Amino acid sequence: MTDKTTKKTYKIDLHTHSTLSKDGGVSAREYKRILESGKLHYVVVTDHNEIDFALELHKELGAHLIVGEEIKTKEGEIIGLFLTKKIEPFQSFEATLDQIHAQNGITYLPHPFDTRRSGVNEQVAAKFVDKIDIIERFNARIITPGVHTKIAEFNRNYKKPFAAGSDSHSVWEIGNTYTVIKSMPDKNNFVELLKSPELRTHRVGLRGFLAPTWNKFKKSLKK
Repeated sequence: MTDKTTKKTYKIDLHTHSTLSKDGGVSAREYKRILESGKLHYVVVTDHNEIDFALELHKELGAHLIVGEEIKTKEGEIIGLFLTKKIEPFQSFEATLDQIHAQNGITYLPHPFDTRRSGVNEQVAAKFVDKIDIIERFNARIITPGVHTKIAEFNRNYKKPFAAGSDSHSVWEIGNTYTVIKSMPDKNNFVELLKSPELRTHRVGLRGFLAPTWNKFKKSLKK
């Protein structure tokens, strides 16, 4: 007899930017709408060098809104997940990894090897691979030829947990690229869940690609 029971899965986007990011444009209302619609079940807000927006929205949305920060280091960017305090940018890559772990956070390497977008290079990633918890296997905004191939090869060699991130800077991008996991995530099971996720990937369109520039322009008019 065939078991037709469908197991519940959950859609999560690990990489998005709110209006707090200088080039971000997703509002609190839009995050709420995305989650209420079921387009995503969980979302991580990863503003550039800031967490205030994420902390405030987490108070309202609870576990469905995970607090992250995309932190600029001397060697490139790293994301901290499940943070409670802001980590200052422009420190060394290793020091930043250690500070994420010091507050029981999780380290997530965004757009690795895409050096035109502040991704760390292969040498840095390999040197500190034991301190990197999760690799961004697919980033919807990567357009540099060969980068995703390099990431896949790195992941085969080091067998790190992995995910897909939309790197959304506008609401139009959210829900096109995401990661499917088999259980409700929390800080304790998160890395384990990403050892065998399913990725739903879609490269960003022109409207989304131009969103960071448009967002910065709009904000400049308000100064």
